[in-house]
Amino acid sequence: MKLRHHTLQGWLHQIKKIFPTWTANRWIAFTSIIVAVCALSVSIYTAWLGRDYLRRSQQPEMLMSFMYHKDGAGFFFGNVGLGPAKLEWFQILVDEQPQQDWAAMLRAIGVTSPTPIEFSFPGPIYLVDSFKKVFWVEPGPAHDRLWNQQNRIELRACYCSLFDECWISSNHSAPSRTNSCQPVPSIRSGGAALHKTSELPIPDSIWTGKFKDDR
Repeated sequence: MKLRHHTLQGWLHQIKKIFPTWTANRWIAFTSIIVAVCALSVSIYTAWLGRDYLRRSQQPEMLMSFMYHKDGAGFFFGNVGLGPAKLEWFQILVDEQPQQDWAAMLRAIGVTSPTPIEFSFPGPIYLVDSFKKVFWVEPGPAHDRLWNQQNRIELRACYCSLFDECWISSNHSAPSRTNSCQPVPSIRSGGAALHKTSELPIPDSIWTGKFKDDR
C-alpha cells in the first residue's frame, strides 16, 4: 500500500507541475486528439465486425457423397455452404493412391468391361447450391462393383472462400481448415490448378460415354 501511495503521489505531483502551464487551446487540442483516437478505434472495431460478419455469411462448404440405387451408382460433389467456393484441386484416390481420372479409378477397382458412364472434371468455381453428380454408372457389373469397392475410393478436394480461408474436404471426413491449398498434388482430376493447364470442358459440364479398358 505504501508503494502505491508514493507512486500515486508522485504522479499527481507531476500533473500539478504540467497542467498549470496549459492554456485553453492546449486543452482543446489534447481533448480533440483523445476524441479522434476513440473515434478511430470505434471505426476499426466496427469495420472488423462487418468483415467478420461478411466472412461468416459467405463461407462455402464443399461436400461429396456416394449414392447407390436401382438407377445407378456414383458420386455427387458440390457447394452446400453460404458463399461461393474456389476449388483449387480435386483428387480421386483408390487405396490412398491418386488416379489420373475416373477411368483409372474404375480400372483400379477391377472394372474391365465396357461400361456406360457420366462424369465431369470439377471446375474452379462453385456457386451456392451446386451439389451435383460428378461420376455415374448405369446398373450392371460396374454398378455392383462400385458398390462393393466404394470404401476403397476417396475423393479429396481443397477449396477456398472469397476471403482466402481454405478447407480440405473428403467423402471420408468432414471439411477441415487448412492454411492454404499448397502444395498442389501432382496427380489431380479437377480444380483451378488443372483447368489452368488443360483443355477441359467448362465447369460442371457432364461427359457421357462408355468406359473401356484399353490396356
